[in-house]
Amino acid sequence: MKRTKKLLAVLGCAAMLLCGCTQSNIVAPSGEAAEPDFTIKEDVTIVWEQVQEDLGESFMESEDYPKLNQIGFNVNDTDKMVNVEMIVSDDTSKEEAVDYATALIKAINDEVYIQNNYYEMSSADSYGGFFKEYGFTVKVSTVSNGEDAEPDLVNDTVAAGEERAIVPVEG
Repeated sequence: MKRTKKLLAVLGCAAMLLCGCTQSNIVAPSGEAAEPDFTIKEDVTIVWEQVQEDLGESFMESEDYPKLNQIGFNVNDTDKMVNVEMIVSDDTSKEEAVDYATALIKAINDEVYIQNNYYEMSSADSYGGFFKEYGFTVKVSTVSNGEDAEPDLVNDTVAAGEERAIVPVEG
């Protein structure tokens, strides 16, 4: 008898709880489902500190760039230019410097894409959508680059939308 009363009490509580939840306003308070917004926002402000931090982690800790010592860049929105500087070890060849610079430029674009997918990702033959609107200057120097040292390995400027390869310094 006690079991029957407990069972009836539990079933009664369950029925009351279920009946109270039939009119839910949590998902759609107006009675109609909200439409998702799939429009691409063009006016997203890029958080350059985050881009710098993410690139620093991915490049400086990567085994793909063992001769890389330091990277840095700044963005001039007025001139639509990105200035990139890299410092590499003294035994870095010009070809390696070009490869490092190309990879960093594409990585900057791809980090911008993560924050604003209005731009397209980089590819094997493109620096990506961000660099269709912004140009860049890239400079790759060695650690001991001083008065008596070799000149920069790379010092090149590529205009916005230009899809040519980065070239090393001649000589």
